[in-house]
Amino acid sequence: MTPVSVVINTLNEEAALPGCLATLEWADEIVVVDMHSDDRTREIAAKAGCRVLEHERVGYVEPARNFALAQARNAWVLVVDADERVPPGLVDWMQRILPGTGASAFRIPRRNYYGTTWMRCCGWFPDRQLRLFRRDKIAYSDRIHRPPRVDGVTETLPTWGDAHLRHLCFDTLESRFEKDNKYSGISAQTLVREGRRSGWLALLAGPLIVFLRAYLLQRGFLAGRLGVVLAWERAFAAYLRQAKVWEREAGAEPQPDEAPFGKGGEVPVEKARRAPRGEGAEP
Repeated sequence: MTPVSVVINTLNEEAALPGCLATLEWADEIVVVDMHSDDRTREIAAKAGCRVLEHERVGYVEPARNFALAQARNAWVLVVDADERVPPGLVDWMQRILPGTGASAFRIPRRNYYGTTWMRCCGWFPDRQLRLFRRDKIAYSDRIHRPPRVDGVTETLPTWGDAHLRHLCFDTLESRFEKDNKYSGISAQTLVREGRRSGWLALLAGPLIVFLRAYLLQRGFLAGRLGVVLAWERAFAAYLRQAKVWEREAGAEPQPDEAPFGKGGEVPVEKARRAPRGEGAEP
């Protein structure tokens, strides 16, 4: 088999990492680049025989990808997240195809799971990921959720074949909404820096359009109540992004010296005395 380096960027992944590493025994090399985890992530990786390095902690993974790729020793690199799994079908495909290919990179279909349910609708599949490539032909952007730039030919694996990634995306809607909240803030910052604005149409109609696309065009209606839930999750994420663009554009975020309860979070004495019962006053 053509030697392949597997690269994993981590942050507090002690729960997910062992399952990921269990599917990577075929790899010639596993490089784990950790962003100063507070748990046992580095220890788990080291015990599994991975080469463990550290990168400064950043809000999302893309800025650390290029550093991680530079640590790989082989020409071919497969990028995997700790909550992803590499099935035997993808390994078999690499063994057959990589020795004779002229491509620089491959897009791999990814199967996303809500608990044990494979999400086939609402844009969650085929969710093609550009994750397998020649190390010297790729460069990641610093922007969140942006595909890397490729020098050369990119090919796409069959959608319904055995060669795919499995992504244990989320177990509960609460955990998914936490990610939506985090990533929408990062996306909003990027959009504002680029001069983007959030108008009435984006705030009112944008989330509704996202829901209709997910539910109708991306076949959420075929999945019953699950499809309704997933379509609204997509719409909610779109709303959060636009609302946070508006917030930053309008300067609505409270500044430290403009906190509603005065400096340091303390209630000003005069206002505290005037506060009626039921609105913050002590009984």
